[in-house]
Amino acid sequence: MRPFFLFVVTCCLLHGDLSVADDGITLKQIMADPDWIGRSPERPTWSVDSSRIFFQRKQKGRHERDWWVVDIADSAPQKLSLRDALSATPAKGDYDRDRKQRVYTFAGDLFVQDLDSGRIRQLTRTEARESSPEFLGDGTQVQFSRNGKLLIRDLTAGLESEPAVIHFDDKPDSDRKKKGFVESKELELFDYLQLKKRQADEARDLTKKTNQVSPFVVGEPFYLGKKNRSVRQTLSPNGNWLAVVIVPEDSRKTGRADKMPIWVRDDAYAESQEVRSLVGTESEGAEVLSLLDLRNHKVIEIDLANLTGITSDPLKSIRKQDKDESDDETETAEDTSESDQPKPRDLSITSLQFSSDSKHVLFQCFSTDNKDRWICAVACGGKKHKTTVIHHEQNKAWINRRMATVEWIGKSHQVCFVSEASGYAHLYVADRKDWRSRKITSGSFEVSSVQISQDGLRIFFRSNQTHPGVYELCVADIKTGQVETLTSLGGMNDFLISPDEKWAVATHSELNTPPQLVVVELNGEGNSRQLTSFTSQAFQAVKWTVPRIVKVPTRNGRTVYSRLYLPEHPSDEPRPAIVFVHGAGYLQNAHQGWSYYFREFMFHSLLNQRGYVVLDMDYRASAGYGRDWRTAIYRKMGTPELEDLEDGVAWLVQEHNVDSKRVGVYGGSYGGFMTLMALFKKPRLFACGAALRPVTDWAHYNHGYTSNILNTPDDDPRAYEKSSPIYFAEGLQHPLLICHGMLDDNVFFKDTVRLVQRLIELEKQDWNVAVYPVEPHGFRQPSSWLDEYRRILKLFETHLRDDQKSL
Repeated sequence: MRPFFLFVVTCCLLHGDLSVADDGITLKQIMADPDWIGRSPERPTWSVDSSRIFFQRKQKGRHERDWWVVDIADSAPQKLSLRDALSATPAKGDYDRDRKQRVYTFAGDLFVQDLDSGRIRQLTRTEARESSPEFLGDGTQVQFSRNGKLLIRDLTAGLESEPAVIHFDDKPDSDRKKKGFVESKELELFDYLQLKKRQADEARDLTKKTNQVSPFVVGEPFYLGKKNRSVRQTLSPNGNWLAVVIVPEDSRKTGRADKMPIWVRDDAYAESQEVRSLVGTESEGAEVLSLLDLRNHKVIEIDLANLTGITSDPLKSIRKQDKDESDDETETAEDTSESDQPKPRDLSITSLQFSSDSKHVLFQCFSTDNKDRWICAVACGGKKHKTTVIHHEQNKAWINRRMATVEWIGKSHQVCFVSEASGYAHLYVADRKDWRSRKITSGSFEVSSVQISQDGLRIFFRSNQTHPGVYELCVADIKTGQVETLTSLGGMNDFLISPDEKWAVATHSELNTPPQLVVVELNGEGNSRQLTSFTSQAFQAVKWTVPRIVKVPTRNGRTVYSRLYLPEHPSDEPRPAIVFVHGAGYLQNAHQGWSYYFREFMFHSLLNQRGYVVLDMDYRASAGYGRDWRTAIYRKMGTPELEDLEDGVAWLVQEHNVDSKRVGVYGGSYGGFMTLMALFKKPRLFACGAALRPVTDWAHYNHGYTSNILNTPDDDPRAYEKSSPIYFAEGLQHPLLICHGMLDDNVFFKDTVRLVQRLIELEKQDWNVAVYPVEPHGFRQPSSWLDEYRRILKLFETHLRDDQKSL
């Protein structure tokens, strides 16, 4: 098979019975619009009285969603008309401190509801979108955002106002301090200039006095400096303090945008579209926190320069090692001088929250290299406004921001947060009396989806304590630390607690069952009832393989949880096998629920029916197994995961009668990257492979994801060379299929183009490329899915069947 110019789309498709399983399942059926499986409920939310559940459901053959409702006492869901949907009252939003009112947004406008009478009042009707509404103080005022600006609505008077007027400029009178000799002497020399200055000063003083006594003006501006901009704000419940996170524009680094050609357009002309920049070419900027004292009109800059470890340089040894490997020069005097005067690292600041009594503001800081996380509090009263570090978490690899939640516990003085400090994401509580934290949960499991009870005495959370692939609802008593598991549904579950906290609705799925809604009674018995059943009869009629969740032993005594798909009938002869590599890197697929890779689930059943064994491993870097499993790939992507795949193949050969010479591999995105690494670095491991939308060179991927794992190319070039398939392409020996969408703005099609040129120059054979001109990273057209998987199946059938010669 000769390599061909990659822009030519091959048109050879499989016909006959090659894509048909023994019981009649076809690839065309599997890869059709997924509406044929059934349209599962999405984004459930409770009614205010906890008697009904609202949810959305996709319209058949369309992208739009309808609103549905189901009564928990009546299992028949009903679709709402557009009028009824607009007047429905899901329980999302914020409640006042007595839970008498609720403020929320719907379709971008602001509403408030009286919970005793049920009466709803619309507060805004604008083209702009209002968001993030919260009650202030006694519930007579609401703060919300409109187009990035923080506003206050008085519910009694109806007045809408700004809590503070912020000008990103220097104070008008500050220019005098910056004048040099020549400019300052002008005032002494000319009476006219003195008159102009006196008039300006008098006008400014008059405006200030008027603002202080007039109820009709917005108040004197706060000047927060030129070339700054606000990235987030929040107002204290008593309205006296405004916390503002600011970033100097000159501290941000905006990378050069790459280009993505669009080939198929209605005007018949190609067009280039700007897409993201590359890793290492951009930075978030150095965020700073200021407290605005609105009563006394003062700006208090919060000092974060003394946070524990903020002046350390976690990449210094890596840069030095790279320098030593590059040449034999020693550190210069300039290097030593720089190390003697360490500078604080830049920070990003999130999770701004005031305590209910407005005496403290809580927030999180992350170093922009994502090696450190600080949970901090600042007292709003007094003179010092000292920053207290509640929790400091450091990781030589990277902090898992997905687990980094923190919030006040109701009206108490306590703070709840989740941290991976022990090796797994666990629950902690700290009291502001001394800010010492207390660990609530412990063990080899993960905590997520934290929700504080209304009385502030309990914490609901989701965990996989019973099995890494099973997620149940738990509750912890804050005072005693006692933890109770409230559900026993099995499978994969996401939970939402009802407003009265007597029920939970679970979006529940199992290995061969798409998500449906299940209501669970939280009375200690955990009685449950399924509320929806939207899976089609056509899907249920197929005899799908239910994968086994197995523990694959590996070198060094590790265990890799995996999905194992076995053919129904055993064979005395060695069988072919396929290893599927899931994407996303940090994703869990060997759980006991419906897979994100549902097409692959169906494809694996078809492969089983054709005699293949299929293994799908949660290799190192997958989610659900703790910090060390997640960060095992730091600075060496494609190395530990490949070891796991090797051990998986050895286990298949030993335990499931698999022919070691007839094993194929495939996967998309990160799975495509791993397919390339396997074929290039371990050419005898797999007989063939299909790399779908693969990363071929991490230096061309995005900043947010890649810089966590490999640092940046300038700081850590060796990590990129060790982790990018393009540097190992010389190792290709066995057939390779690459499939890539040309409108992929995640992993650019350029990745495949550059690898193709490398393979051509290396004079490699037996590789092939299929391109999809209208497809993004995740395909949308059923015809594209069908074409792609026909090619994958043909690859396996051609090179893994027992009548083929040894490869």
